[in-house]
Formats: sequence, structure tokens, C-alpha cells
Amino acid sequence: MNPTRSIRDAAGLTQQELAARAETSQATIAAYEGGHKSPTWRTVERLAQAAS
Repeated sequence: MNPTRSIRDAAGLTQQELAARAETSQATIAAYEGGHKSPTWRTVERLAQAAS
């Protein structure tokens, strides 16, 4: 499982909810989870912070 999906699942959030909290789009979250885009480590940290 990729880090974005793990973060989102652990927080019990939908892609849309995580995107809103992280101030990004649902399409970006989907691209990270689908392997079409690779987030930087800083982005992974930001997503984790948004999920908490």
C-alpha cells in the first residue's frame, strides 16, 4: 500500500476529505494513490498532518 492511502485509511477519511484538509484536489489524492503521481516527502508529511 502506498503512503497516501495508508495515511487516509488510518484517519478514516475519504479522498475528498483528505484533499480538503490538505488544501489540494481529490484528483491529486487519487493520482498519488493510483501511482500516477509521486508525492514528495514534504507532501507526505503535509498529508499526514492534515489527516490528524
